[in-house]
Amino acid sequence: MFNYDHLLKLVGSEEQRPPSGRDVQAAVWEAAGDFGALQLLVDLLQTRLVELEEGSGTEVCDTELLEKFHLVNCEESERSGTMKDQEKQMNRNRWSSIIYRQGQKQLTSLFLKEAEHALELLSNDLP
Repeated sequence: MFNYDHLLKLVGSEEQRPPSGRDVQAAVWEAAGDFGALQLLVDLLQTRLVELEEGSGTEVCDTELLEKFHLVNCEESERSGTMKDQEKQMNRNRWSSIIYRQGQKQLTSLFLKEAEHALELLSNDLP
């Protein structure tokens, strides 16, 4: 992984204002080129994926939760006949939140694979 501390010095100003996203982007391209920018993207995506998994488990865990949720929901509706509106809403919210975070993990994982592939192709082209 590259050391990007010097990049922050490049984008700093005399006013000591925090650098904008555009300043950081320009500094990354200036100092490291495409390879450095892709490496930074890979590092950020890996960090994000770890954060997502630390918070709520892996994508496999989410799938297991959804299967378990479906089984419990079916059993409850068979036993009680009908569920109360409040219970239905709460169950729908839980299900939606699991689907949402599973989607976040899937998207992050797919973007990470694409970025790693692009980085590999670029590194093969380097002298």
